[in-house]
Amino acid sequence: MKPHRSTDTLLEYALAEMPRLATFASKRKEKAAGKAATRFLQATMDEARVRGASELSEAVLECTDAADAEHFRRALLRREATNDVSYSRQRDHSAHTVNNWLLGWFIRDASRVLDEALTQAMSDRELLAKDFDADYCFSSLWPYVSILHDVGYIFEGSLDALDRSYVTASAQRGFAVVAEYFKWQRWTDFGVRTRAERLEILALADVPEMELGSSESLAAIASGLRDLGELGSLAGDSGAAGVVPDAFAVWRRQYKEANVPIMVERINELEDAFIHQYARGSSHDLRILDHGVCSGLLLLKYATSFYQIMAGLHRNPIGAKASRAARAFLKRAGRGYEDSGFWSNGIAWATAATALHNLQQSPLDWGEGHRPLALADDPLAYLGILVDTLQEWDRYSASRTRLVDGGIPVQGGDVRIGRSRDRAIILYESADLASKVAKDLTRCLEGWRDVVDVLGGRKP
Repeated sequence: MKPHRSTDTLLEYALAEMPRLATFASKRKEKAAGKAATRFLQATMDEARVRGASELSEAVLECTDAADAEHFRRALLRREATNDVSYSRQRDHSAHTVNNWLLGWFIRDASRVLDEALTQAMSDRELLAKDFDADYCFSSLWPYVSILHDVGYIFEGSLDALDRSYVTASAQRGFAVVAEYFKWQRWTDFGVRTRAERLEILALADVPEMELGSSESLAAIASGLRDLGELGSLAGDSGAAGVVPDAFAVWRRQYKEANVPIMVERINELEDAFIHQYARGSSHDLRILDHGVCSGLLLLKYATSFYQIMAGLHRNPIGAKASRAARAFLKRAGRGYEDSGFWSNGIAWATAATALHNLQQSPLDWGEGHRPLALADDPLAYLGILVDTLQEWDRYSASRTRLVDGGIPVQGGDVRIGRSRDRAIILYESADLASKVAKDLTRCLEGWRDVVDVLGGRKP
């Protein structure tokens, strides 16, 4: 397949493969997703592109019972649309993350070596079954590593070396977004309208309300994000009894069970780097909450809370006297909730991959863990980082300064995508951009040229 304009290639692929990309509840919803993909990829204005991306992301997330996670994406969109950001060069993430989702699917289909590595990793984690094949498993996990992988930007902000504060106003606003979701928004989305109904469901599941911690400092926010509360029935059902209800501990256990000791050590280094950045400072002594780690922590907390309730409700059957809200909540459970091993082996894997993505791409030295990631180490994290680095087109600047100054942003027409010889082809019109992307990939991923060809110039 010769390279064609990026948006044309991805649209053709999306429309042809939509039934595989997500398991839609009906043909009507599948058709609506196709229309959203068309609006997204044929848009010629940022507003239309972002609206199409949001429609498509919500349709895809609904298929994994995670449509309510759009709450975090909308919060980030509000920050970027109003330029409520500290980093002067921050770019769009609403369209970017949906492009990552599509590009990841395309590269998985184009690269035999990547597809085989992903399937083997799924098998090692005992995620595959007769009615849960590699496509279904990938469609369930990949949105966490692509569409949702940047939600941690809601905590973006920094404190300089001499600042006597312990928290930024932007991080506190991010905490408020999380509190709004856990205390009210998710229950409203599930059709649970009253406090009495909420407490009834928690009592039937034998699960306490998820603790959020406080927003008094960056350390307090980080502590609240990593705390998974009481795992209860979820731990018993998944064979994770005795596991500390802490995100980093769950991530370490997941890699240990999959027999990938090098990734256990990488999570140790990631934890140390994360703490050091908010306690002591990163580059230029700025104290920050790394958005990649925060994304992984938030998504694991988000999914764990729901799985805790579902595992409890399956273990403690709802009686005839239960309220309408309680019975409706249980009906939301699809495949995977009865076997909570998907949480411990699947969700934990996907959120760990998300947590790694930013520091793994960073030029900063964060210890022994900061070495190029091999495909065999974690193919899901590998693909997430690969597409995040490649996807450089159709991303507006939050500050909008490029309207009058600076370089011209890369557009979809400036990039071509194709496939050949068991690998994908990304052809950038700018040879300088192709060189930069190749250099960035070499720094963070080992053997990436076996998966994708990165070229510069008009012709392949």
